[in-house]
Amino acid sequence: MARYRAHIALEGVHAMMAARAAVYVLLGLIAITSVTASAVGRAAEPNT
Repeated sequence: MARYRAHIALEGVHAMMAARAAVYVLLGLIAITSVTASAVGRAAEPNT
């Protein structure tokens, strides 16, 4: 029973790590998108 409980706890840890990794990936994509969008916006502005 203890082994089963430990397995469930480990599954929870793995799920949490996966969720955290997904959040970091999402934040990274948002950062890349915003940087790219601002770079495109600057490139589109006329140089005066």
